[in-house]
Amino acid sequence: MIIIEIQILNSLNKIGGEDIETKFGEILERYPEVVVILPNILAVRDKKLDVLDLDSGEFKNIEFKSKKFNKDEIINFCKGLI
Repeated sequence: MIIIEIQILNSLNKIGGEDIETKFGEILERYPEVVVILPNILAVRDKKLDVLDLDSGEFKNIEFKSKKFNKDEIINFCKGLI
């Protein structure tokens, strides 16, 4: 159910500063099913997105699947949304 995953991600609201990135990484490791809902939060239906990497200037294909994702790419992607 998507409500549980949203509540798990919502727990990040209580974290401030640089600890949020560490906590988000811990959530991804412990609850990989939250990765699947990230595109839904952005109103995107695809589970693979071509995303511009601001550091390299190149597009990366990021997978939002609970069993196949790169934690660092997901964290960097979400940092770019802030």
